[in-house]
Amino acid sequence: ALIFFLLRAFLFFEKKQIWYSAGSMGLAFAAKLIPLIFLPYLIRRIGWMKSFLYGLVVIVVFLVMMLPFFDLEMLRNMGQSVELYYQKFEFNASIYFIGRWIGYQYSGWNMIAIVGKLMAIFTFIGIVFLAFKENRKNTLSWINMSLWAMFIYLLFANIVHPWYLTTLVALSVFSKNKFAIVWSYLVMLSYHVYASSDYIELEWIVAVEYACLFGYMIWSSLKNRESKLETIA
Repeated sequence: ALIFFLLRAFLFFEKKQIWYSAGSMGLAFAAKLIPLIFLPYLIRRIGWMKSFLYGLVVIVVFLVMMLPFFDLEMLRNMGQSVELYYQKFEFNASIYFIGRWIGYQYSGWNMIAIVGKLMAIFTFIGIVFLAFKENRKNTLSWINMSLWAMFIYLLFANIVHPWYLTTLVALSVFSKNKFAIVWSYLVMLSYHVYASSDYIELEWIVAVEYACLFGYMIWSSLKNRESKLETIA
């Protein structure tokens, strides 16, 4: 549902049907909260005021969709879910595991509550930085920036289940960057956790997954740079 309504939002935006796009984005937001990180990239395209109104439509559609389930208990559950996500659970992470290791060296115990919050802050900074750095204003570049925003989100996440990559893979269809496809294969290594009933995560396997991913991204970047130089020559 998230991917379907997200792609519809991009399609409506490409057709200059901005408010239909906002409505569809709101439906995607109601399915999963992820689309919120794609909204800062609207500012370069439609300005601050329209971006604010676009976001307002997204929130209104989200609230309407949540209305049948709305009560104080739901709000408490949502708050607890966010707290659990950032301060309790960890699985198949990359930079977060490095931060956790540093925390162990410093304190001798798992500083997940602190490291999780730091990762969320770094995610926010990375997404906003990209929003102010980009110059292109077409829909395709918005999709591409959303791809990188999603990658930043997953890069700093403390939980990266294989199905979290489905949105990343969908966005990569419209981009020349195919690292998401490579990652969709590598992420299956994370299922080694279920090899025993103790659910023990082997950090060296996680390291292999991300080493291969970053290795491919570096190789792909160097290859693309060589191709551009050859074209110029």
